[in-house]
Amino acid sequence: MQWTDLHCSGNSEGAIELINQIRRRARNSITADGTYPPEGTLPDRDMNETNSAVITSWLIHERRVELAFESHRFRDLKRWGVAGDVLGSRGFQDLHHLYPIPQREIDKSGGTIIQNEGY
Repeated sequence: MQWTDLHCSGNSEGAIELINQIRRRARNSITADGTYPPEGTLPDRDMNETNSAVITSWLIHERRVELAFESHRFRDLKRWGVAGDVLGSRGFQDLHHLYPIPQREIDKSGGTIIQNEGY
């Protein structure tokens, strides 16, 4: 998503503004029962925030909420390097950061490609 690109390129203010746009849209949307969310739901994030770790945590949270039930979470956790922390109790191991290479691709490479460790 664009806000992640902005934050990673040093434009945290632009990233926060995009997060706030999404939060405004969500809090101004009619809920399933035909009402609007209660006042104070999803307040804007602080545009003056400069702590990169805080902004990154906001990005991770917003992506999780915005893309809920769209099957992005597992890959996001792996990409951000936190899958072991979040999923460790469910059997996630370091080898799961990579996928197994199909045997036919290893065979076609004539031994140049080797299988990822653990598979």
